[in-house]
Amino acid sequence: MKILVAGVNIRHIAASASRAGHVVIAADCYCDRDLSLWAKETFRLPRQGWEKFLDHLVQKHQPDALVLGPGLEEAIIKDVPVLNNPPEKTSLVSDKLWLAGWLEREGFPFIRTESSPEKMRH
Repeated sequence: MKILVAGVNIRHIAASASRAGHVVIAADCYCDRDLSLWAKETFRLPRQGWEKFLDHLVQKHQPDALVLGPGLEEAIIKDVPVLNNPPEKTSLVSDKLWLAGWLEREGFPFIRTESSPEKMRH
C-alpha cells in the first residue's frame, strides 16, 4: 500500500509504516535527513497553505491512504481515505478534561486532571 504521511513531525509514523511494508510518501515541516530512510519521497510541508499542498500531493502521487500526524489530526483532506479517527473524535479526545472523565467512568487508570480556575477566566 502507498501511504502519504503528513504532519509537523512524522518520522515515527513514516518509520512504522515503512517497517510494516508500505511505500511511504512523507510531508512534514522539518524533512530531517533520516526521514528519507523511511520514505520513498519527502517534502517540506509549508506552514501556510498546507491544505493546497497536500491536495497537490494526493493528486500527484495518488496514495492508497493518508495518515495525518501531529498538527494535522483534525484536517479534512478529500479524494483519499484517511486512516486517522474522524476529526470530531480527535477534537473530543483532545479535550483533556473530557478524556479524564471518560477514562475514570470506564475504569481505566489515568492521571488526575482538573480545570484551572485562573485559566478558565482568560
